[in-house]
Amino acid sequence: MGANLEEGPSPRAPRPPLVKDVRNAGSVVTTSRVHAVIPEGDSMVTGGHLKADGSREFIVIKPVLVDNGVTQFLISTSIFKMTAAGLESTGLKSLVTNVEKNEQHAEVWTSEAVEALLRSREGMEMVSRPSVFLKPGATGTIRSGVKVSPGGGFNVQPDIAPSDEVNFTRMTIEANEAPNGGIELKLEITSGR
Repeated sequence: MGANLEEGPSPRAPRPPLVKDVRNAGSVVTTSRVHAVIPEGDSMVTGGHLKADGSREFIVIKPVLVDNGVTQFLISTSIFKMTAAGLESTGLKSLVTNVEKNEQHAEVWTSEAVEALLRSREGMEMVSRPSVFLKPGATGTIRSGVKVSPGGGFNVQPDIAPSDEVNFTRMTIEANEAPNGGIELKLEITSGR
Protein backbone atom coordinates (compact mmCIF):
# COMPACT_ATOMS: atom_id res chain seq x y z
CA MET A 1 0.00 0.00 0.00
CA GLY A 2 1.31 3.48 -0.71
CA ALA A 3 1.28 6.16 -3.31
CA ASN A 4 3.40 8.16 -5.63
CA LEU A 5 2.67 11.75 -6.47
CA GLU A 6 1.58 10.98 -10.04
CA GLU A 7 -1.12 8.55 -8.86
CA GLY A 8 -2.12 10.61 -5.85
CA PRO A 9 -2.23 9.42 -2.27
CA SER A 10 -3.26 5.93 -1.23
CA PRO A 11 -6.65 5.15 0.33
CA ARG A 12 -7.18 6.70 3.73
CA ALA A 13 -6.08 4.80 6.80
CA PRO A 14 -8.86 3.78 9.18
CA ARG A 15 -9.49 6.39 11.84
CA PRO A 16 -12.01 7.02 14.56
CA PRO A 17 -14.13 10.17 14.79
CA LEU A 18 -12.28 13.21 15.96
CA VAL A 19 -12.65 16.68 16.76
CA LYS A 20 -12.56 18.92 19.70
CA ASP A 21 -12.47 22.62 18.81
CA VAL A 22 -11.52 24.97 21.63
CA ARG A 23 -11.33 28.73 21.21
CA ASN A 24 -9.27 30.64 23.80
CA ALA A 25 -8.53 34.36 23.58
CA GLY A 26 -8.82 34.40 19.77
CA SER A 27 -6.86 31.18 19.20
CA VAL A 28 -8.28 27.93 17.81
CA VAL A 29 -7.14 24.54 19.09
CA THR A 30 -8.23 21.30 17.41
CA THR A 31 -7.56 17.81 18.72
CA SER A 32 -7.90 14.70 16.59
CA ARG A 33 -7.13 11.01 16.83
CA VAL A 34 -5.69 8.69 14.20
CA HIS A 35 -5.25 4.92 14.45
CA ALA A 36 -3.53 3.08 11.60
CA VAL A 37 -1.24 0.18 10.73
CA ILE A 38 1.77 1.34 8.73
CA PRO A 39 3.50 -1.29 6.55
CA GLU A 40 7.24 -1.63 7.11
CA GLY A 41 9.11 1.14 5.28
CA ASP A 42 6.02 3.29 4.68
CA SER A 43 4.87 6.48 6.43
CA MET A 44 1.62 8.02 7.53
CA VAL A 45 0.74 11.50 6.27
CA THR A 46 -1.86 13.47 8.21
CA GLY A 47 -2.82 17.00 9.07
CA GLY A 48 -4.09 19.81 6.91
CA HIS A 49 -4.93 22.00 9.89
CA LEU A 50 -5.29 25.70 9.07
CA LYS A 51 -2.56 27.88 10.62
CA ALA A 52 -2.71 31.57 11.51
CA ASP A 53 -0.82 32.62 8.36
CA GLY A 54 -3.34 30.83 6.06
CA SER A 55 -1.08 27.87 5.31
CA ARG A 56 -1.96 24.26 6.17
CA GLU A 57 0.18 22.11 8.47
CA PHE A 58 0.93 18.48 7.67
CA ILE A 59 2.85 15.76 9.48
CA VAL A 60 4.73 12.81 8.01
CA ILE A 61 5.21 10.07 10.60
CA LYS A 62 7.63 7.22 9.88
CA PRO A 63 7.79 4.40 12.43
CA VAL A 64 10.76 2.01 12.40
CA LEU A 65 11.13 -1.08 14.56
CA VAL A 66 14.60 -1.11 16.17
CA ASP A 67 15.84 -4.21 17.97
CA ASN A 68 19.29 -3.86 19.50
CA GLY A 69 18.63 -6.35 22.27
CA VAL A 70 15.69 -4.20 23.41
CA THR A 71 12.66 -3.84 21.15
CA GLN A 72 11.69 -0.22 20.57
CA PHE A 73 10.29 2.03 17.87
CA LEU A 74 11.94 5.08 16.35
CA ILE A 75 9.15 7.49 15.43
CA SER A 76 10.50 10.16 13.06
CA THR A 77 8.30 13.06 12.06
CA SER A 78 8.44 15.93 9.60
CA ILE A 79 6.12 18.81 10.43
CA PHE A 80 5.69 21.30 7.59
CA LYS A 81 3.40 24.06 6.38
CA MET A 82 2.07 24.17 2.81
CA THR A 83 0.61 27.07 0.85
CA ALA A 84 -2.64 26.68 -1.11
CA ALA A 85 -0.66 26.55 -4.39
CA GLY A 86 1.48 23.72 -3.07
CA LEU A 87 -1.57 21.65 -2.10
CA GLU A 88 -2.63 21.20 -5.72
CA SER A 89 0.66 19.79 -6.99
CA THR A 90 1.56 17.48 -4.08
CA GLY A 91 -1.52 15.30 -3.50
CA LEU A 92 -2.07 16.82 -0.05
CA LYS A 93 -5.35 18.59 -0.83
CA SER A 94 -7.36 15.49 0.12
CA LEU A 95 -5.95 15.73 3.66
CA VAL A 96 -7.09 19.29 4.36
CA THR A 97 -8.85 19.37 7.72
CA ASN A 98 -11.42 22.00 8.53
CA VAL A 99 -12.82 22.61 11.99
CA GLU A 100 -16.26 21.69 10.65
CA LYS A 101 -15.15 18.11 9.85
CA ASN A 102 -15.56 15.44 12.49
CA GLU A 103 -12.82 13.00 11.56
CA GLN A 104 -9.08 13.19 10.99
CA HIS A 105 -7.67 12.24 7.63
CA ALA A 106 -4.57 10.06 7.36
CA GLU A 107 -3.03 8.26 4.42
CA VAL A 108 -0.29 5.66 4.16
CA TRP A 109 2.35 6.74 1.65
CA THR A 110 5.33 4.77 0.33
CA SER A 111 8.81 6.01 1.20
CA GLU A 112 9.29 7.02 -2.46
CA ALA A 113 6.16 9.19 -2.40
CA VAL A 114 7.22 10.85 0.87
CA GLU A 115 10.73 11.52 -0.47
CA ALA A 116 9.27 13.09 -3.62
CA LEU A 117 6.93 15.24 -1.51
CA LEU A 118 9.69 16.49 0.79
CA ARG A 119 12.02 17.10 -2.17
CA SER A 120 9.42 19.08 -4.13
CA ARG A 121 9.42 21.98 -1.63
CA GLU A 122 6.86 23.85 -3.77
CA GLY A 123 4.95 26.05 -1.34
CA MET A 124 6.47 24.16 1.61
CA GLU A 125 8.08 25.46 4.78
CA MET A 126 9.67 22.86 7.06
CA VAL A 127 8.71 23.61 10.68
CA SER A 128 10.36 20.81 12.64
CA ARG A 129 11.73 17.24 12.34
CA PRO A 130 11.46 15.76 15.86
CA SER A 131 11.84 12.08 16.71
CA VAL A 132 11.17 9.90 19.73
CA PHE A 133 12.06 6.32 20.78
CA LEU A 134 9.22 4.31 22.34
CA LYS A 135 9.03 0.87 23.90
CA PRO A 136 6.10 -1.23 22.62
CA GLY A 137 2.85 -0.03 24.19
CA ALA A 138 4.49 3.03 25.75
CA THR A 139 3.23 6.54 25.02
CA GLY A 140 5.46 9.44 24.05
CA THR A 141 4.84 13.09 23.24
CA ILE A 142 6.36 15.27 20.54
CA ARG A 143 5.79 19.02 20.80
CA SER A 144 6.64 21.80 18.41
CA GLY A 145 5.52 25.38 18.70
CA VAL A 146 5.94 29.07 19.21
CA LYS A 147 4.94 30.97 22.33
CA VAL A 148 4.09 34.65 22.47
CA SER A 149 6.41 36.19 25.04
CA PRO A 150 5.32 39.07 27.35
CA GLY A 151 7.47 41.48 25.32
CA GLY A 152 5.52 40.68 22.13
CA GLY A 153 8.23 38.59 20.41
CA PHE A 154 8.28 34.86 19.77
CA ASN A 155 10.32 32.18 21.52
CA VAL A 156 10.63 28.60 20.31
CA GLN A 157 9.97 26.36 23.29
CA PRO A 158 9.62 22.58 22.99
CA ASP A 159 7.41 22.12 26.08
CA ILE A 160 4.88 24.84 26.76
CA ALA A 161 1.36 25.07 28.16
CA PRO A 162 -1.45 25.03 25.54
CA SER A 163 -3.13 28.15 26.92
CA ASP A 164 -0.06 30.26 26.04
CA GLU A 165 0.76 28.67 22.69
CA VAL A 166 0.36 30.07 19.19
CA ASN A 167 0.94 27.91 16.10
CA PHE A 168 1.82 24.74 18.01
CA THR A 169 1.54 21.03 17.36
CA ARG A 170 1.54 18.33 20.01
CA MET A 171 1.41 14.61 19.20
CA THR A 172 0.86 11.84 21.73
CA ILE A 173 2.00 8.59 20.11
CA GLU A 174 1.68 4.92 21.01
CA ALA A 175 3.35 2.26 18.85
CA ASN A 176 3.03 -1.54 18.77
CA GLU A 177 3.88 -4.36 16.41
CA ALA A 178 0.75 -5.14 14.41
CA PRO A 179 -0.38 -8.81 14.56
CA ASN A 180 -0.29 -9.17 10.74
CA GLY A 181 2.90 -7.15 10.17
CA GLY A 182 3.70 -3.49 10.13
CA ILE A 183 3.51 -1.03 13.01
CA GLU A 184 0.28 0.01 14.67
CA LEU A 185 0.21 3.72 15.56
CA LYS A 186 -2.28 5.47 17.79
CA LEU A 187 -1.97 9.24 17.70
CA GLU A 188 -3.64 12.20 19.28
CA ILE A 189 -2.71 15.39 17.49
CA THR A 190 -3.45 18.80 18.94
CA SER A 191 -2.89 21.80 16.70
CA GLY A 192 -3.29 25.46 17.61
CA ARG A 193 -3.34 28.74 15.76
